[in-house]
Amino acid sequence: MSRVRIAALVLWAAWAVACDDGAPALESDIGRPDAALPVTDAALARDAAVAPDASLGQPCADGADCPSGFCVAYDDGRRVCSARCGNDDDCPDDWLCRQVSNAGPDVTFICVPEASPCGGVDLATDPDHCGACGERCAYAFAEALCIAGACAMGPCLEGHHDLDGDPASGCEYACTVTRDGEEVCDEIDNDCDGALDEDVDLATDVEHCGACGTACVFARATAFCDDGVCRIAACEPGWTDADGDPENGCESDPCAMQLEVCDGQDNDCDGAADEDFDLGADVEHCGGCGMRCVLGDAIAACEEGVCVIGECHAGFVDLDGMPENGCECRPAAGELCNETDDDCDGMVDEGFELGADVEHCGGCGMRCVLDDAIAACLNGGCVVGECRAGFVDLDGMPENGCECRSAAGGEQCNGVDDDCDGAADEDFDLGADVEHCGGCGMRCALDDAIAACAQGMCVIDGCRDGFVDRDGIPANGCECRPAAGGELCNGADDDCDGAADEGFDLLSDLRHCGLCNAECRPDNAEPVCIAGRCAIERCRPGAVDLDGAPENGCEYLCRPTGEERCNGLDDDCDGATDEGIDVRVDPMNCGACGQVCGFANAAAACVEGLCRVGDCDAGFVDLDGAPGCEYACAPTGAEVCDGGRDEDCDGAVDEGFDRGADPANCGVCGRVCAFANATGLCVEGDCVPGDCDAGFFDLDGIPGCEYACVPAGVEVCDEIDDDCDGTVDEGFDLDADPVHCGRCGRSCAAERAETACVDGDCRLVACAEGFVDLDGDLQTGCEYACVPRGVEDCDEVDDDCDGMVDEGFDLQGDPDNCGLCGLGCGFLNALALCVEGRCTAGACDPGFVDLDDVPGCEYACTPSVDGAELCNGADDDCDGIVDERVGPDGAPLPECEADRSGGFLVEADPDEQLVGGLLPIQFIPAILSLDVQPPDVSGSMDGPDGRPIVYAGGIDGDAMELTASYVDPAGLQHDETWEVVWTGVDRFDGIMTDRMTLPGFGLFDVIVWNVSGVRP
Repeated sequence: MSRVRIAALVLWAAWAVACDDGAPALESDIGRPDAALPVTDAALARDAAVAPDASLGQPCADGADCPSGFCVAYDDGRRVCSARCGNDDDCPDDWLCRQVSNAGPDVTFICVPEASPCGGVDLATDPDHCGACGERCAYAFAEALCIAGACAMGPCLEGHHDLDGDPASGCEYACTVTRDGEEVCDEIDNDCDGALDEDVDLATDVEHCGACGTACVFARATAFCDDGVCRIAACEPGWTDADGDPENGCESDPCAMQLEVCDGQDNDCDGAADEDFDLGADVEHCGGCGMRCVLGDAIAACEEGVCVIGECHAGFVDLDGMPENGCECRPAAGELCNETDDDCDGMVDEGFELGADVEHCGGCGMRCVLDDAIAACLNGGCVVGECRAGFVDLDGMPENGCECRSAAGGEQCNGVDDDCDGAADEDFDLGADVEHCGGCGMRCALDDAIAACAQGMCVIDGCRDGFVDRDGIPANGCECRPAAGGELCNGADDDCDGAADEGFDLLSDLRHCGLCNAECRPDNAEPVCIAGRCAIERCRPGAVDLDGAPENGCEYLCRPTGEERCNGLDDDCDGATDEGIDVRVDPMNCGACGQVCGFANAAAACVEGLCRVGDCDAGFVDLDGAPGCEYACAPTGAEVCDGGRDEDCDGAVDEGFDRGADPANCGVCGRVCAFANATGLCVEGDCVPGDCDAGFFDLDGIPGCEYACVPAGVEVCDEIDDDCDGTVDEGFDLDADPVHCGRCGRSCAAERAETACVDGDCRLVACAEGFVDLDGDLQTGCEYACVPRGVEDCDEVDDDCDGMVDEGFDLQGDPDNCGLCGLGCGFLNALALCVEGRCTAGACDPGFVDLDDVPGCEYACTPSVDGAELCNGADDDCDGIVDERVGPDGAPLPECEADRSGGFLVEADPDEQLVGGLLPIQFIPAILSLDVQPPDVSGSMDGPDGRPIVYAGGIDGDAMELTASYVDPAGLQHDETWEVVWTGVDRFDGIMTDRMTLPGFGLFDVIVWNVSGVRP
């Protein structure tokens, strides 16, 4: 090619790049970052002349070995240094000046050999031709790099991140870093690591319990977060959580003399809890405090601590008799098929035939709908009633309805039952039809031959003029065409006579040693051809034959050329030739090495050593439909606007792109209309900003949306710009707003209190009626329920509302208020004292004695002058026993012995039963029994009310048990057991007492029974 013609072509190419949007460019740097946009050249077609580069043509491995930075492939497989150029005149003969892709900001031209692949690009670094021509590196949302001939993913584009580490997915995660990359609990991936709020444990964090921003705060309590639920950890000293409700915190001041409520606590401090509530009948506390009877659509009642239905609300019915679900049924207008008793008659879906109803076939709502068929319901299953016109039910399966639709054109050869007769392709003879030979669409087309189909195989029925079928293989047609020059030594049958290379001495000819053109030229050696094999006659000086193989000459020199090929060479330098090549299946060596399955630019398949047509070769496309792939093009995906490449290989360049309106290619390909956080628009080829991206606003009027903000609506006081106007919390007065006092969200509201915000500080104005601010803490409000009554009185009430009850009264020593206000001390016939808050009996009144050690002097008796017991029927020594058988000196008094014929003498006098000397108790007779076996003596006698008292005798130290029942003034029955011990050889004594608490009266000693007796 002349230099003039080459220069003209370069000028034409440059003009095409600059002026013709439809003309393909040699190369392009579109998509690579420029230092500044736009960049222009003085002239695209020709720049200033470039001085010759002495390194041009020198061997290289990559661009780093060359001053120009470019190492290009040469036509003999070597790689040599290139040089920068301005036009073809700057390059040697057989070299051209061509534009190449580069990572810089400007267009670059270098010298490339005319036969150099890919226009001389650096296959080691060019991402558009990485390792091989057309091997383009591309990664989603990431810069593509080519390193040492292999694609590598570069940095991610702004707003994208590579989380999975897989280059195949590129930078797959779209995310914008917020809050300087510090993760906070806001349901946003602030650090763009693919996880939301990973630094916060919503199950345990008291500041974010269960959800971001949900803080655990309780009045007078320490909080913790348990599995996402705020709970009370501990109450402040002096406070309890009596109601179990964490919302009001620890609301109870222990024993503050409040009204009794049903909560398991002694609210009124009377020593009993929940005494005013009947858990067996109270619907508010049925079976337990707070267990309120609430039944659905029913009036609830409580019977024996269990919630029951009293009566149903109007329009509701209790069908199942279960109170848990109340009156669960409400009659509808009529019964529907929905597995529900709509009319509340105890039956479900009556009136519907599930075995035959197409709307409810086999179950309510199970409607029979079949494809292209009228459905029916048979025995609760959907079946085909009849098919729609043009459709046939071939398989009898109702699930797919009438699945076959008859084609208008009748049966076609396509493996489909087009006429719905149950058979496919029945009108075609696949054994003889050349259009469908062995299978539908398998057309017989043989090179230079007339094709026929026999038994489903393509065969040759005749050859075209000038061609001969020498091998009888149909796959390659009539493969032999006699050459005009006669037989040549080339391994081929040039004259098509069935013999190859006749007339050539393949046994000794160095040019054709064993094979045509197999010239004996061993490296670094003098060759000789012996019996058709090359041998080394002698090695050249400095060379040695190490392995004895003449094929590689002297001194084994080998440079790997890549993967092993079937070519008689050791391509991978492992000492073996053509290993791994299977001539039965290798289309490049089908049947024999070097026998390529020849189809124009199309990959061929090799089946059992025979060539079969396969897919198009990489980089080629069949556009015209004719055999072969005539269009050189490597599809890279959907068409992009790049001014020269046919990415989708449809024969057209940049189709579908409107440069007047496309914001990605505005005016020219690759010009992207981009504005900060805003939609870029292209209007008549000029970029203009459109709407802002979600979460961004334009406040400064400069094109682009610089203000990052997510609008939440009307501005609220939350330290966030909710209306995205650039101002935070406008319209809120933090100095005077009681809802946002001093800071957003700081409310001055307090329980039972009127408050105000003054200069950003919350102030208490007044308390609600009946409450007092005792602790001075605004957070607790007016926490103390109290109505001032005046001066403090001893009445168990805080009359002056100072937080103390009955201050100034000595409950430890005042007999009129002993232990409790109003509790006066009184003892039978004795002086009453108050010692450490307990009533204590002092000295007995004259004429009375205390025998039973129960406080009070119950025994009216005045000792005789000498205090000695006499046998006179009187208690002279006031010990409670009359005429005991032992005198003061211990001597027996035989004249006073009791009659031994009876049982014990048991005295039981109900009149002796007293309660603090104040309240009488209704007496219920008791049962007296001995707890040792066997008894010495047993018997029975009537008690004071006529009922029998069972008794038994024993020996010294034996104990007796007395069981008695009595009813207190509140109507409650008491069952108690006391013990009596023998005190002497022949007698026992005991006074059974009990200590009990009566509501409203306090603690009392009670004399229940007084017994004494002697052994018979």
